Formats: sequence, structure tokens, C-alpha cells
Amino acid sequence: MARRRRLSTSLATIIVLAGAGGLSWMGAEAAATFIEDRATRDVTQALQAAGHDWAHVVTDGLRVRLTGTAPSEVERFRAVTEAGTAVDATRVLDEMTVASVEAMTPPDFKVELLKGDQGLSLIGLVPAATDRDAMLRALRPGGQPVTDLLEAADHPVPDGWTEALRFGLQAAQMTTQAKISIAPGQVQVAALAADRADQGRLEQALRRAAPPQVTLDMQITAPRPVIAPFTLRFVMDERGGRFDACAASDDAGRDQIVQAAQDAGMQTVPTCTLGLGAPSDDWADAAAAAIDAVGQLGQGQVTLSDADVALVAPADVTRERFDQVAGLLEQALPATYRLQAQLEQAPTQAAPIEFQATLPPSGSLSMRGRIADAQMQQAVDSFARSRFDVAQSGLRTDPSVPGGWTVRVIAGLEAMGALQAGQVRVTPDMIELTGVSGDPQASDRAAALLSERLGAGARYRLAISYDRRMDAPWACPTARNASRA
Repeated sequence: MARRRRLSTSLATIIVLAGAGGLSWMGAEAAATFIEDRATRDVTQALQAAGHDWAHVVTDGLRVRLTGTAPSEVERFRAVTEAGTAVDATRVLDEMTVASVEAMTPPDFKVELLKGDQGLSLIGLVPAATDRDAMLRALRPGGQPVTDLLEAADHPVPDGWTEALRFGLQAAQMTTQAKISIAPGQVQVAALAADRADQGRLEQALRRAAPPQVTLDMQITAPRPVIAPFTLRFVMDERGGRFDACAASDDAGRDQIVQAAQDAGMQTVPTCTLGLGAPSDDWADAAAAAIDAVGQLGQGQVTLSDADVALVAPADVTRERFDQVAGLLEQALPATYRLQAQLEQAPTQAAPIEFQATLPPSGSLSMRGRIADAQMQQAVDSFARSRFDVAQSGLRTDPSVPGGWTVRVIAGLEAMGALQAGQVRVTPDMIELTGVSGDPQASDRAAALLSERLGAGARYRLAISYDRRMDAPWACPTARNASRA
């Protein structure tokens, strides 16, 4: 009986202890689950708030594992740091990966090629597949040293890169001083030409060489021409105000001259040639004052040839008004400029003496008119044949021609050299030159020549139009030139 009671007590003890252990295990399990859920929730909220939606949270007891693919190493570090603000940082295990470099956006491939008197230099980034040895061989035939500062990246060759690179290297061979920027499908060429004709030839050659897959951006400049004599001629008559010739030394001076012409009544926006050779730094001041004088008269002309200023007004202007305007102009001109003022007299009769030369598009010159004597006739004929293909010469000797007649005739023929086709008419009081030219500065050239040969006060009338189709750099009949003509 006593033995049975001891077995029952032992069994009861075992059952009580087992129950207590089970309850402890269940409590521990519940506590661990609560901690894991709380850590998962807190870390997930912290990561999402920081924009790390790509990161995933897995808890194992007190440990917090971070998984997922980070966009970069920096983003992975930021995610680990952010998780450490929600739980103890020692509990965070970094099991994340970083996106492959090959999956990232390829870099911007670009080459800057600088060419000058000291040689060539290459700067930029090219695909690793680019044949750099071939690039250097293509640039070395000129004998100039080549400095290679290029870097390479192991990425696929982008579309348009091969064509742009080939054309950019070709452009470098066509120029002497240039900056050439090469990018996939794009080439920018900023170059210096020897002169205006060389500028036109280079622009045309680059357009022809550019492949259809490449966008070409050109900025070709030429040195400013030397203008001698430095000439400006402003005329105001029944047709309004206009320039027969306009030269300026810089942009500011050109703007000042243009503004003066518009203030004087010129309706269109004039163009002035920027060049070298101005007699003084205050050329624009002198030109603006002279133009203003013509505007005050309402008619007449003024010619600046270097430092000589010639103001001529027709007989319609009263002497009192002319003297007043001429006096104000003389005071306004800088000290280095000399003024000649002339008020024309009303003509008593038409001058019967004249010389006329005609140059048709075929280029064969014909002449007719009066010359002082046989010796001067031979001089004029010889001069014309040295400049033109003379078809016929109908010159007559007349000893009654005024003094200096031969000089005026030869000056008219020489100014005619600026034309491709046209006519010159010389009378005792006027030289009229009309026609067409392929040189946009033909009127400036003719005015400068006549002023130089006959003086700043010479009377002449110019009507020269510009035809781009006759311009030598653009004469080739390409589709682009035809559209721009």
C-alpha cells in the first residue's frame, strides 16, 4: 500500500514538471515570434520610408537579414545604416547584392580633337573596341606630333559612333586650326580659314564629306580682310538712304554706324564689312557724324576714304542750310579727319561727252565714247585688254574732253573688274557703275577704288547686286547650294 502511494506521488510530480516545462517553452516561442515580427515591421517601415523598396527583411530570432539587389554600393550601405536605426545595428546581417556594372547605363562617349601649329591632341572617352592605333595613323601623315589623352570604357559601341569618328578624323585632315568634337552621330567643327574664299571651300568640302548618319555643326571663321582705303559712302536721294560702301573696325562701331543710318532715314537694316585698316579708333564717331549731316540735309552724299571726308549736296539745297550743316559736321569730326564740302551748281546744259563700256555675261567687253587723243585712246584700249576679253572698241578722239578724262575712264574700267556682268558710264560730272557680282563686297571694293583713284569727293553712283550663284566658293551646283541661292 505504501509502495503504491509513492508511485502515485512520483507520477504526479513528473506530470506537474512536464506541464510547467511545456508552458515555459510556449511562452518563449511566443516571445521570440513577437520579437521577430516587431523587428520585421520596424525595419521594413524604416527602409520604405528611406526609399529602399528594393530591400527585403528576413528575421531569425534576434538576427535581421537584409536581402535584395541594391542599385549601387552606396545604396546598399545606406540601407544597412537605415536598418540599424530601427534595431540594434549588431543584429543586422548584410546579405544584399549590388547591380552588375554591365547592366548600368553606358557612359557618354566623346572625343575632343584640338589641332593647331603645335600639333594635335585627343581628349575624351572611347569604347574599348575602338582601334586607337588606326586613329593615330590617320592623324600623323601631316608630320605633326599627336598627344593621345584618350581613355577607354568596356561598353558596346553605340550607334553612329563609327561613322562620326571616321568623319571627325577626316575633318581634322581638312583643317589647319580647328577644334573638332565627336559624339555618336554628331560632329562639331570650329575651324579658322585662311580667307573668305577658303572658308567657302572648307564649308562645302565638309558638307560633301559628312555621311548621312552624322549631324554636322560648323563654325568656320575667316580673318577680317584688310580694307585699303578704309571707305564708307552714304547716299540719300529720291530712292532713300543707302550705303554704296560701308566698313567698320568692330561690332560696336558697326552698330553705331547702322544706328546712325537708320536715324537718318534708311529703311532697311544695312550691312557693314568688318575689316582692318581704319585710320583711327574713332572711325565710327566720324562716320556717324557724316551720316547725320546727310540726314539733316535730306539729300546728298558723304564719302569717308581713310581720314578724308567729302560732303556733296545737290543744287536743290540752299547755301545757308548747306553752310550750317557743313559747319556742324566740321566741329563734330575728330581732329584727324579733313572735311571737303561741296554744294553743286545747277547744270546749264547736258554734257554731251561720255564713255560707256558694257560687259555681258559672256565676258566680252565692248567700249564706245570719246577719248582725248590717239595716245590716250591706245592707253585706254591697252588697259581694257589687260583686264577683259574685249569684243569691240568704238572709241573716238575728241580734244574737247575735260582735263583728267582719261583717269576717270580708266578708274571706271578698273572698278568694273568687281563685276561679272554690267555697265560703266562716265560723264564729266558722274561715273555710273551698274551690274551683278559674285562678291558680296563688290560695291565696297568699287567705292574704295574710285575714292582712291579720284579722291573722296568724286561723284559716282553704284548699283551692284550680289548673285550667290556667281560666288566662286558656292559655284558648284549642289542641291544645298541651289536651295540657298
